[in-house]
Order: sequence, then structure tokens, then C-alpha cells
Amino acid sequence: MEYGVHIGTLKRKAAMDSFVYKVRSDGLAVLDVEKVSERLGRFMPGTLTNPDYKKFTECDLLIASDPLVDRQAVTEANQLGIPVVAFCDTNNTKEAVDLIVPGNNKGKKSLAFLYWALATHILRERGELQKSLDLDVSPEEFQ
Repeated sequence: MEYGVHIGTLKRKAAMDSFVYKVRSDGLAVLDVEKVSERLGRFMPGTLTNPDYKKFTECDLLIASDPLVDRQAVTEANQLGIPVVAFCDTNNTKEAVDLIVPGNNKGKKSLAFLYWALATHILRERGELQKSLDLDVSPEEFQ
């Protein structure tokens, strides 16, 4: 909350409604921080490593800060079958995005925090960072 990850926009797409906690009296959407947390770094094990898994894909991964701004990269990733994870604000759609991480993708502090949280989660999952510890760099250093 301190980094503004939960702050959406005035414009909302129906595809993002399930991530909206509430709409303030001024019309600004507020994202559900629990859904932000549950979507960070969630990847089905075996997708890239288990050929018997029904969604197995030999590929890399694209992480988009905003699928609208990163439209060309998202389009090419889709053409090549590369999965797309995108930080999506309330004005984004699900189109061409495999996994939405809801969050304020307009503010540099919010984006820095989202990338910091994702990096922290990945390192914890790899066993390279203890579950009880954070990175030794602050979110501000991701700006």
C-alpha cells in the first residue's frame, strides 16, 4: 500500500473488474491488494520443464510493465508462443496476456515495488533467498 500498487485508474475494463476492491467516490478504482499478492510470481510448475504437462511450452517468458505500452513485444511473444505476464492496471484488458498481475503500472514507485516483489519471490522460490528475508536492496533501487 505504501508504494501505491493498489491505485487504479478512472477508466476500467470489464476484464479487470475481478481485481477491483472498490471504486472511490471520485471514481478512481482501488485494486485488491490480496489479489496483487497472490498473482505475483505464480507460475505452474512443469510448464517449461515437463513435456507430459498439457501446457508444456519450450520458450522464454515476457514480463510486460503495461501491455498497452509494450504492445509490440506482447504481439511478437504471442506469435512465437512465448507466455506473457503483465502488470495490469484497471484500464488494461486480458487480451494477449497469459497472467495478469494487477497493480498500478503508471507510477514509477509502484512499478519499482512490483518488480522488487517479483524478484524477491523468484529468488525465494529458487532457494536463493530465505523465505523470511527480503532482498538486500530496497524497492526504490528498482526505479
